[in-house]
This record gives sequence, C-alpha cells and structure tokens, in this order.
Amino acid sequence: MSRRQLKDAALRARALSDQGVAKPEIFKQIASEVQKPLMAARIVASIPSPEGMRRYRRMNIVLATLMMLLAVLIGLAKAAQVSAKLGPELDPGTSAVVATLLGLLFFGVFASVSLSIFKYKYGGYIGAVVLLLLMIPQSLSATMQTLADPSSGALPLLELLLGVLLPIVLIWLTVKVRNNVFVKARLFGAPRKKPDGSFEFATAFELRNAKG
Repeated sequence: MSRRQLKDAALRARALSDQGVAKPEIFKQIASEVQKPLMAARIVASIPSPEGMRRYRRMNIVLATLMMLLAVLIGLAKAAQVSAKLGPELDPGTSAVVATLLGLLFFGVFASVSLSIFKYKYGGYIGAVVLLLLMIPQSLSATMQTLADPSSGALPLLELLLGVLLPIVLIWLTVKVRNNVFVKARLFGAPRKKPDGSFEFATAFELRNAKG
C-alpha cells in the first residue's frame, strides 16, 4: 500500500471521528482500504480524542511552545559549539556557514516535533520523548566536564537545569498529554489485541474519564 493511500485512509478516519463515529466502527470502515489490519488499527488508535484535546488543550500548547523554545536554544547552542570547534581549523566564513547549517538542522528536527505536537499528530509525541531522552546523557556529560574544568566559564547549574531537568519535565508532560489524547494507543500507536483477535479501542466512557 502506498504512502498516499495510507494518508488518504488516515484523513478519512479522522473525518469520521470528527463526525462522532466510534473508533471500532471507523476501523471496520477503513479496514477494507488498508491491506493490513494492524496498520488500520494503528491509524484508528492514533486519532486524537476530541474530549482529550479539549481537556488538555492548554497543556498541549505549553508542551509545543516549550519544545519550540528548546529548538531555538539547541539550534543556537549547536551552532556556537561547532563554530568554536571549527574556528581554528577553517576560515571564518566557512566556519560560520557550517555552524549555521548544523544549527538549523538541529532546530528543524525539534521544531518539526513541536509543530506535530501542536497539530496532535501521534508521531510528534513519540519523537519528543526520543529526542529528550537522547539529550539527557549528553547534558550530564557536559555538566560533568564543566565541573571538572571550572576555568571554562560555563555554568554547570544552568546546564543541569536546561539539559537534564527541563527534558525530564517535558517527558512527563509529553507522556501525560499523549496518554489522555490517545487513549489505548500503545508505544507505536497500535492498540492492544483481545484474545478473540479483535483490537481494543477506547470506549466513550474511557475517553471521557481518561487520567494521566
């Protein structure tokens, strides 16, 4: 099945959800369009709950905004880091171009995740957790190096706050919003399978009473 067909199936599933159609019924309607039942179940489970979006709208906006702010900070930090390393080896013009391109690359990755979260795209929440988890070891290592070399002029407490504590808070926030907006969706989007072979989608009652 082509990406275009999967996208069309996802759009149709989202439209049916907006009309108030229950997820089990949506699954039945798009299963004929999607060749693999697991893929169809993943599409349906990754539809955001209207009730969850309403209840966690402010929290989701805060999360998306903080991720965008983090994108700016990381882009600037990476650009400065690359410029400092390449400065002695390359001419200033080349060093500035390389540093800017790499800074924009890191900014683009985090910014795309932020926009996906803002639009309630399931992959954005998974991408955020992965990126934030990758940040923590690097930030801890940088903090340890700063503590070992106080003459570097860096601020270890600031590095610890921005590089370790902030990602931990954002991971908690991401998981909380994800669990309440995408009820019953597991790590990669697919819902749990029942013993009879059918998929376990969230009921209307569970959507109304979802808790983090």
